[in-house]
Amino acid sequence: MLWQWANVNGSVTADGGATGVAFVGVAAQTSGAAVTVDGNVTVDGTVPGGYDTTDLEICGVVAAGAGSTVQIGGAVTISGDYRTGASAMEGGTVTVDGNVSANATGAQADKGTAVTNLVTIKGEIQTTGAYVKIGGVSKTAADGAAGTSADAGYTVFTVTNAGSTHTVRVSASGAPAITSANHTSIPAKGSIFHGHCAGFWV
Repeated sequence: MLWQWANVNGSVTADGGATGVAFVGVAAQTSGAAVTVDGNVTVDGTVPGGYDTTDLEICGVVAAGAGSTVQIGGAVTISGDYRTGASAMEGGTVTVDGNVSANATGAQADKGTAVTNLVTIKGEIQTTGAYVKIGGVSKTAADGAAGTSADAGYTVFTVTNAGSTHTVRVSASGAPAITSANHTSIPAKGSIFHGHCAGFWV
């Protein structure tokens, strides 16, 4: 079992992939925290019995905190209903080099006052639910705009409210070429930390 976490403003780097159970695969959930996984992230989104799932944020990867970052070198896959692939909240930034697959929402940028939330997906979003959610509003793939300048090559979904800017960028050219070096297998099996199950929790 490989399981790592760091305190506020800490960082974690994993040279392999990560496998999480239930609530989140990879999380940077404090201000300034940073997690880098040089491989794929796979999450079994089945919540154990006895939990109230009404308000759970169940994500493959999430950055939630001012200046928090999550960098994934491969793909993100999360199973289960009502699950989100990649999420940036409260000033977080998430970058996924591969595809994102989730049943409910592909990616979301939401929450926070006077912050910038950014999700960048360099591959495709694969979902039967909402393509993205921006500021709490579901958007289809057709709702995005062609990026310019720093956003060139991406389809961009963005909204500004409560002084915050929420943005999801998805590659306009489809699935990227991910080298085999980014798919090494050093699994991070789900462990308990602060009442949640996680592959990586920072």
